[in-house]
Amino acid sequence: MRGRAGRQENSGHRRGIFLDSLYGTYQDLGINSLEFGSTGIRSVTMWGRIDWIWLFFFLLFWCYVVWTWATWLKSREKVNPRWKVIVVVAGLCCATASTALDAFLYIHAVVKGGYPFYHPVELFCIRFGGLTAILAIISAMAGTGRLRLHVAIISITNFLLWFMDAMFQ
Repeated sequence: MRGRAGRQENSGHRRGIFLDSLYGTYQDLGINSLEFGSTGIRSVTMWGRIDWIWLFFFLLFWCYVVWTWATWLKSREKVNPRWKVIVVVAGLCCATASTALDAFLYIHAVVKGGYPFYHPVELFCIRFGGLTAILAIISAMAGTGRLRLHVAIISITNFLLWFMDAMFQ
């Protein structure tokens, strides 16, 4: 390839003139290049794709779900009627299932590099994650006890995340 000064460059990888003029080299963008004969396979490193603010948010959110389970299992709260407590615990199970689908989808997307539009794995997670979040919201409204507020926070946050994911499709 000819460089900007018109001399021959030998940098060990293929460079596109259009890409160089707009963005710089592949190394500047964090793209590794593996050469197989005349075909080059390029991939962005996994750590280059992680948005650290979202990672921090999801880790805090997942820790909040675990903390909610731990505090509920330690508590000896007696609420009458008993069926309302069972409804809230079922809501916590639904909210946890929605959070688990969210965690799976986030980790899978980071490792695989994202999804194309209407990918079956992502659509499955959006459908069932949204459904379990709605069931958890309904159970938080129907139940009683201190756990009710935590189930509402977790399920509404999950539902908003699923809605946002569906809108970005």
